[in-house]
Amino acid sequence: MLDADPLENIANTKKISAVIINGKYLPKDSLQKMLADVEAIANKK
Repeated sequence: MLDADPLENIANTKKISAVIINGKYLPKDSLQKMLADVEAIANKK
């Protein structure tokens, strides 16, 4: 889900407010936490 219309400006494709995957709603804060967790794991190697 986007915060702005990508048809008005292609840069709006980067304004992600949430993702729905396999019927599960993941808000932006959850996505950011997942990315931070993955980054922390990657930095340990």
